[in-house]
Amino acid sequence: MSTAPRDDRRPASSAQYRGDIDGLRAISIAVVVVFHGGVDRFAGGYIGVDVFFVISGFLITGLLVREVDTTGSISMREFYARRIRRLLPLSFATIVATLVAGLWLLPPIARERLVDDARSASLYFANWRFAGQATTYSDTEVTDSLLVHYWSLAIEEQFYILWPLLIIGGVWIARRVGRAPGPILAVLLGTLGLASFVASVVITNREGFGAYYLTHTRLWEMAVGAGLAFAIPRLGNFKNHLPDLIGVLGLGLIAYAAITYDAATAFPGFAAVVPVLGCALVLISGSQRPGYVSRALAIAPMRLLGRLSYAWYLLHWPTIGVALLLRERYGWTSSVNAVTAAAIAVSLLLAWGAHHLIENPARHAHFLRNRTSRNFALGLALTIAPILIGGLLLANVDRGDRDVVLATGVTVQSPVTAANDEVTANPACHQEFSGTDTPDDCVFGDPDGLLTVLLLGDSHARQWVDAFDVLGRQQGWRVVSWTKSACSIVDAEIYLPSLERPYSECDTWRDNVVASAAAMERVDVVLLVRSAGYRRLVLDGERRVDEAEVEPFWAAAAERTAAAFAPIADRVVLSTDTPWPGFSAPECLSENGIDIAACNFDLETAVRDVALIEAESSVVPEFGIQMVDAVPLVCTTSPCTVVDPDGVILYRDSHHLTRTYTLTLLEELSTWVTG
Repeated sequence: MSTAPRDDRRPASSAQYRGDIDGLRAISIAVVVVFHGGVDRFAGGYIGVDVFFVISGFLITGLLVREVDTTGSISMREFYARRIRRLLPLSFATIVATLVAGLWLLPPIARERLVDDARSASLYFANWRFAGQATTYSDTEVTDSLLVHYWSLAIEEQFYILWPLLIIGGVWIARRVGRAPGPILAVLLGTLGLASFVASVVITNREGFGAYYLTHTRLWEMAVGAGLAFAIPRLGNFKNHLPDLIGVLGLGLIAYAAITYDAATAFPGFAAVVPVLGCALVLISGSQRPGYVSRALAIAPMRLLGRLSYAWYLLHWPTIGVALLLRERYGWTSSVNAVTAAAIAVSLLLAWGAHHLIENPARHAHFLRNRTSRNFALGLALTIAPILIGGLLLANVDRGDRDVVLATGVTVQSPVTAANDEVTANPACHQEFSGTDTPDDCVFGDPDGLLTVLLLGDSHARQWVDAFDVLGRQQGWRVVSWTKSACSIVDAEIYLPSLERPYSECDTWRDNVVASAAAMERVDVVLLVRSAGYRRLVLDGERRVDEAEVEPFWAAAAERTAAAFAPIADRVVLSTDTPWPGFSAPECLSENGIDIAACNFDLETAVRDVALIEAESSVVPEFGIQMVDAVPLVCTTSPCTVVDPDGVILYRDSHHLTRTYTLTLLEELSTWVTG
């Protein structure tokens, strides 16, 4: 998300400063911050970035078009010099401060990732870095990446490279054909915007969260703002209270998206039309004679917050992250919500100071404004410096990338290796939050195997796919697997905290799985696997069932599941989950070095789901379904260890197993199929 500062209070002599735009910025940064603060009411607050994109397209295009009208061309040197002065000093300071704090507070295995994030932020390709990680933005924990919010700044900088060149090209074409540049620029703008919008819809529908960070799925939003810069001067004056009606409708659309959207909303795609249209209507409303809406947006507090929006945007996310890391390190008793709220308040104060001490002085520095070359020298220095500083700091801290040696002399894989030791099976066979498909090509093992095994469940089922793929090739089994994040294969209605609502997509996916399984020509064995994380998430209508009361509800759900799958195969197996240590094993090992015993955990205190297991045990055997206990797969000693005797780390996080470890359990897993 981005709140790039306006180019000047009065960008050109013919342009009037619009206080309502600063007010619109204030609304946008406010919904972004409360969204990041975890306020349930604003689960769609991420749409604030779309409003900023439209504003940026509008202001930048207006500036460039006025320059063309005034001088007949665009000075790229002056344009980028202004960008450098306005964006880079504060961006540099934020990145470096975050690096220093993060490398001090983060677990060793997370330090190199932070430096890589800082590099991508400095070079303005952060959006492509995070797109490659295929993690939904709404589900990203602040301590996972202290700089993830730089993705939107990267897109804006990429727009700043593309759009001036496109305008220059349009002006050149106009001169060559002897026509006015306006219509040609409109065609180029419309073509770019339409192509980007189509790409946004298609890619969002096909890839879901993977579309969120992409440049080409976002350019149309800035193109809408650019189109307004051409269109608004030609609209003329509206009559009566029409501007206010338009403004109220625009604000209503923005509020609707911020309140009703959530992590499961397919975004950007068609859903982004609502906040983009809302912003466009507010900009049109404010272009008319002053009305109620434009005057309300332009009151002093709104204008002040709008002026601070760029600094507040840059600083609020890492400030929240650092505060939560401090809470964890020093054992503060304050709740996460209280610490987050305090961090947001502190970040606003920091933004005020940064605006006056860094942002404004750099923007108005005479020694930079008087000589363009100095801006480019400064820009180069501020771009390279965080990369060098990050590398220097990283070279002098533990990165968790060193192998650990057991007392027996056995070498343990490094914590970093373990944290990245994930399943490699076809990711299309695993549905994220919005997906409900059961793809046809999710076949592993021996495609021509005489025995067909169906592996179903959530991410804790997916963690076994590679192991059953190897087993299938060894034993001649045809393995089909469909899995979905945070979705229990047991037929209970689930509340998903990250969506802050019932997980209806899980219900749909589960129905599709049953239908697809029943339609298969032959299924010999069905393996049902779920995580232990549903104890407090079961719904009874709109009510979340208390953990102490969950057993009868889960028993009824297990009975429905058993009735659905028992007719499909001769052998149906329901596995309990492996115990959760309650902490990230790689992080613990990276922080404790050779003291591996510090990461041992007691089975009695591990995260388990005894009530759910008892509920299942009371009903599924009646349907001929066998239950298998997965605890001995990871815990055969007291206390349980997170490293096996051969030096393999069991967990890649706080509950998922490493791929390497699952491949050591082939003999045990084969009994799930053969009995």
